[in-house]
Amino acid sequence: MKNIVLLAFLAPWPFGALAQTPSTQPAEVTRVVRVHYGRAQQLERMAASTGNVRVAADDSLQAIVLTGRPEQVAQVEQTIRELDVPSTAIASKDVELTVTILGASSKPGAFSQGQEPSEGMEPVIKQLRAAFPYKNYQVLSTVLMRSREGGGAMNAGVMQGFSYPNSYDINYRETSVSTEQGKPIILVRGFKFETRVRVATGPASNGGEAAATSQFAIVVNTDVNLRENQKVVVGKSNFENSDSALFVVLGARLVE
Repeated sequence: MKNIVLLAFLAPWPFGALAQTPSTQPAEVTRVVRVHYGRAQQLERMAASTGNVRVAADDSLQAIVLTGRPEQVAQVEQTIRELDVPSTAIASKDVELTVTILGASSKPGAFSQGQEPSEGMEPVIKQLRAAFPYKNYQVLSTVLMRSREGGGAMNAGVMQGFSYPNSYDINYRETSVSTEQGKPIILVRGFKFETRVRVATGPASNGGEAAATSQFAIVVNTDVNLRENQKVVVGKSNFENSDSALFVVLGARLVE
């Protein structure tokens, strides 16, 4: 049998067919974005996750340099410009908190060693008189507490006006400041006032023995929002069979 040989004629392989197809990707661009309101390095960190763009920032030059494909650079630049706007937040300041402890009683002379309320307390006293039956109001203690925004403070003292010394503790966890209609609002978180009021419940005996006394535990624990220079009653507690009461009044202001 004759062998049949099949010859396959292949078309010539185009020269250079195995070479890499020229890239159609657009060339990279470099763009400098000027920062006007924020910090360049902070904006860099916030915008760097947007697109595959190399980002370099310099706070001293207030500039951010973007390198990458044109459409991605444009996207990051837009993000930076949206973030680089005037801030509406109030710069961090010290918060000064005024704590006023008022003693109120339906009996005259209940707080003989207390002080008369100042003119600044008159609006508060007027509101309390309209809401409660107490006729006599005395300032037993006034405390100024100061902390940086975001921080807390604590204080301890003794209230005047009682037959016996009565100590108290005041603390708050932190403060923060926001704005409402362009005016600052001060938020006091974790405010706590605590005391044990000791009062005489009867006269001393003829033999000179001490008078009978009773103790009343008083705790005020709350968060409170304050407008600057506004006074707010944040707590009330009765003692002596509701013939007397303590009121805790807060005021706050921002200081440099």
